[in-house]
Amino acid sequence: MKDEEQRLSEFIDRLNEEKKPDDVHGDSGELKELYSTVKLVRALKEPEMPASDFWEKLANSLGTSTKRKSRNEIYLPV
Repeated sequence: MKDEEQRLSEFIDRLNEEKKPDDVHGDSGELKELYSTVKLVRALKEPEMPASDFWEKLANSLGTSTKRKSRNEIYLPV
């Protein structure tokens, strides 16, 4: 039982780290059901939003500007 608890804990930790969990094909049916439940609960989590300066950093990394003169102006990267 301790081994199954440890495997479930490791599965949750991998999901929390935004990593793909280890292969679960050899695990018991009960453990696979718990994995499915954990995935469903994780899907209820609020999505992580980018930082407030994300768009500016993206533009800088692409060598472009995020500034526009008007809404009708066609935006072409410089």
